[in-house]
Amino acid sequence: MPYTMTISSNNIILLLIIVGCYGTLALTSLSSERMLLSPLHRRCTSSSMTRLFARSRKDMFRELQEGGTVEKKSKKGEKDFYIKKKRNTGKRPAKVGSNSGGAVSISPDLAQWAGTLGDDNAVMEEGGVASAAESNTSKNRTRRRSKKEEKEEKKLRQMQRKAEEEAIAERVAGIVEVLEEKFEEEKRDMNFIVENLENLCNLGGTGTRTITSGQTRVDYRMVFAGSDAAVCHLGSGLHKVPLARLQEIFMTVGKNRIEVNEVIRILGPFPNVRNILKGDTSVASSNKFNIEYTSMVDGTGKEILAGKEENKRNVQLNVMFASDPAIVCSLPIESGENPFDNNGQNILVFFKEENLDEELEKLRVL
Repeated sequence: MPYTMTISSNNIILLLIIVGCYGTLALTSLSSERMLLSPLHRRCTSSSMTRLFARSRKDMFRELQEGGTVEKKSKKGEKDFYIKKKRNTGKRPAKVGSNSGGAVSISPDLAQWAGTLGDDNAVMEEGGVASAAESNTSKNRTRRRSKKEEKEEKKLRQMQRKAEEEAIAERVAGIVEVLEEKFEEEKRDMNFIVENLENLCNLGGTGTRTITSGQTRVDYRMVFAGSDAAVCHLGSGLHKVPLARLQEIFMTVGKNRIEVNEVIRILGPFPNVRNILKGDTSVASSNKFNIEYTSMVDGTGKEILAGKEENKRNVQLNVMFASDPAIVCSLPIESGENPFDNNGQNILVFFKEENLDEELEKLRVL
């Protein structure tokens, strides 16, 4: 006869009560464990293996506190978790105190001292910035003032130089005008002429290089020669032939070239003759004027070339005064000698000729 167990209603009720109490205890224990774990651990409970990519739990919690997020990645059927940090915004996370309001409490005395220190620092910073700004402003003003003063000084020097040049030009023009009148006289006062020539040379005209090398050719007339030797030193000397007399000598300089026009009158029923000496010029120093004649056009209009180097004629003059209105020069002399001695017998004086073609036409040689 099979064994039959009879369960009464009271036993059934007691059994249900026991099972219910056990289930309640199990649920309570599980809930407590889940409350103790972090959200990351609760999400990881369903996985058989949690990989944190060589990060410690402490680092992981710190990154979560700084605002990180936890993302899933599936690899080989397993759920892996890694920390993705947010982009750094440059702001450090604020530390929260232990009090309920989240602010760190300090004593009133400490707060008052911190406020006083902040005001002093602000005043010092403002004072330092103001002092630096004033210093920079002062430097800029000084720099602007110095530049302005330099411009004014430069302008003043230019005005003074221009005034001096104008004064010298007036004196040169005055001496030239006086000498022109004296040269027209039949009976010349040589002492007066030599004295004025010395005064002219003392004015310091040193424009030899500018005149002889300039792009504009300038015409001059010989107005004074101290001796016939001085004339022959520059010219051809053909005026010394019988029945010939020198009428005029014109000199044209510029572009490192020179042309000397000699107008010679032949006694008798003969026309005037013009000889043209042509050559190159150079300035060895401030007062050394070198001439190298390379050709000559005679009275018949035929040009005679020097040809060989030994046939070229070299002439040197010492320039004592050179400007646009006048040139005063002398023959080479020994050191220490005065070119104005012996009534200036070594002197040659040239005044500017405004219209050379007109003068040559008057002389009937054009």
